[in-house]
Amino acid sequence: MDARRLADQLRPVLGDDAIITDHQRLRTYECDGLTHHKVIPALVVLVETTAHVAAVVRACAAAGVPFVARGSGTGLSGGALPHADGVLIVMSRMREILEIDRANQRAVVEPGVINLQLTRAAQPQGYYYAPDPSSQQICSIGGNVAENSGGAHCLKYGFTTNHVTGLELVTPGGEVVQIGGKAVDAPGYDLLGAIVGSEGTLGIATKVTVRLTRTPEAVRTLLAAFPHTDQAGAAVSAIIGAGVIPAAIEMMDALAIEAAEAAVHCGYPGGAGAVLIVELDGPAAEVAHQFDEVEAFCRDNGAFEIRIEPMTPSGPCSGRVASPPSPRSGGSVPTTSSRTASSREQRFRRCCDASLRSQTKQACALPTSSTPATATCTRWCCSTPRCQASHTGPNKSPARSWICASSTAARSPVSTGSAPTRPSTCHECSAMTTSTRCSWCAVLLTHRRSPTRARSSSPHACAVRSLAGTRAPIH
Repeated sequence: MDARRLADQLRPVLGDDAIITDHQRLRTYECDGLTHHKVIPALVVLVETTAHVAAVVRACAAAGVPFVARGSGTGLSGGALPHADGVLIVMSRMREILEIDRANQRAVVEPGVINLQLTRAAQPQGYYYAPDPSSQQICSIGGNVAENSGGAHCLKYGFTTNHVTGLELVTPGGEVVQIGGKAVDAPGYDLLGAIVGSEGTLGIATKVTVRLTRTPEAVRTLLAAFPHTDQAGAAVSAIIGAGVIPAAIEMMDALAIEAAEAAVHCGYPGGAGAVLIVELDGPAAEVAHQFDEVEAFCRDNGAFEIRIEPMTPSGPCSGRVASPPSPRSGGSVPTTSSRTASSREQRFRRCCDASLRSQTKQACALPTSSTPATATCTRWCCSTPRCQASHTGPNKSPARSWICASSTAARSPVSTGSAPTRPSTCHECSAMTTSTRCSWCAVLLTHRRSPTRARSSSPHACAVRSLAGTRAPIH
């Protein structure tokens, strides 16, 4: 049977709004995050219950039509790539958190639940969901199960397979089975270990029971700069060899640093051939002791600059803190963001939030040319790493002055004497004459100002600026 003919058979079960046959709408599902490979499916169905999934799978099995399950479509392995003559079963409507069992440290969710949504639901009770892929703000738990997703903290906490204790599964024949549950280990063969990461080939998960992790008492982060990756690698070996297991440890080589600087102007230490970011979590006393060891290992292996974030207490409602020390700060940047969000997304969000909420906060003193390279603002706005001085220092970094995003002074972006201006800057949108970022919203620009005119005839239309009014911009 042709896949499209299945549509008429499935309409009475799923409803008209759950069946997609229009070619233009089908193109929405032609690929996942691996956009180099695209296939338009013959039919897309939007399921809402386990019964729907079982009915679709049984119909496909009886007709000999191939089918593929899809979550949020953020995977980079092509796991959700549809079949041209098959049915794509989209699970995104099954997004209910069915239960959070604090006593047993478990949660039962449908496969369409967003990864970060589960952590936010568990935070008030002092727990979070540990696997944190970089796409956690949009990726689904069902997709995590299919791909055995990990994340920055998988070194200490493991992958999805280490946190799934039970599954309700629709087999390729359309049978609904229950594997595992809330117990730590189910008797018999480890079927969960085979299913998690199988990309839906062994069945489609319709309910997932996951392990919740207790929010740690303290989290602390260090950024160390090394002349070469060999020295950074030696520091990693020393840390692990000493029995210290960081929550996260990541390295960037010179090429990655250069790319990051070109894209978002991170302000990593000048001349670094490698940057190592280490995060420790756990009981406060243990974190403090291990942190001293990690810092010593980095210095012993040639780190020429170390930037440290102060110890951050974590309460039941505070979530986890994942942001590394701001590369620009040269010191510490306190933060209260959820550990599980991408650190760059956290920093950008804090900058925008600061500029939009700043009417209720005090303005901070702007840095001057005499401000030391390690100085940071001590007001509320320090929650954004864009509020600090970054002047010429030992690493020969170029002199810069930054305006606090939380300033409440009612002024135009570059019009007052208290707001430092930069040469060759457009007075309308504060964009440099070369490719740069908008001073209000940090959107990358290619704006160029004619040297013969004082103002640009086509300024950047900044949404953040329109919302923030005349408050100080983010430089």
